Amino acid sequence: MWSPLRKIGNNAESIAKDFLIKNNLKLIKKNYLTTMGEIDLIMLEKDILVFIEVRYRESVNFTSTIESVDCKKQQKIIKTAQIFLAKNPQFDDNICRFDVVGVENSLKSPNINWIKDAFIL
Repeated sequence: MWSPLRKIGNNAESIAKDFLIKNNLKLIKKNYLTTMGEIDLIMLEKDILVFIEVRYRESVNFTSTIESVDCKKQQKIIKTAQIFLAKNPQFDDNICRFDVVGVENSLKSPNINWIKDAFIL
C-alpha cells in the first residue's frame, strides 16, 4: 500500500513526465532504483540523455523545489546515473545532463519550473 505522500509524488512525476513529453523528450525509464538511490525520470532530448529529479511543493514559502536538491542529493543522483550508464551501454555515446523539474502549487493546476543543467558533474 502506498502512502499518501508517495501518491502525491507519483502524481507530480506524472505531471512532469507529460510536460517533458510535450516538450519533445522521450521517456526511457521511470523511477530507476538502485541501492545508491533513485532517478525519477530518464529521458532523451534528441541525443542528450537527461536524468531528471522531480520535486513537488504545494507552497514555496521556505525553499523552492529547485533549492531542495542539495549537494548530497545531487551526488546520489550522479552515482545512480553512473550505475544506469554502466548497465546500459547503448547510451555510451550520449551526452548526459541533469535537470530538475519543480512542480509547485496545486497538482490540479501546477506551475512547472524546468531547470536544465541544474547541476554539473
